[in-house]
Amino acid sequence: MERSVEGISWRTDRLWTLFSESVAALPAAVSVISGDQEVSRRELSGRTEAAAAFFSDRGIAAWDRVLVEGHATLDTIVTALALSKLGAVFCPF
Repeated sequence: MERSVEGISWRTDRLWTLFSESVAALPAAVSVISGDQEVSRRELSGRTEAAAAFFSDRGIAAWDRVLVEGHATLDTIVTALALSKLGAVFCPF
């Protein structure tokens, strides 16, 4: 979605929307390199879908805030994308 005020435009899409567009455009492109592991956008999307289902089954929904402990890892990226898909907020600590 694009907004404009006084001639200045910007996108207001959620992270998940932007990521989904990038998966559709280049699904085989490497999205994350973690250690010796390379993960394509398609694979990251699949992991994210599974994580979103896991969180949803446990009652996480739009506007919920979820504290996530840990370092920047593949799992942290999957978690942030999954929470964005649900409309929840990722709060690292």
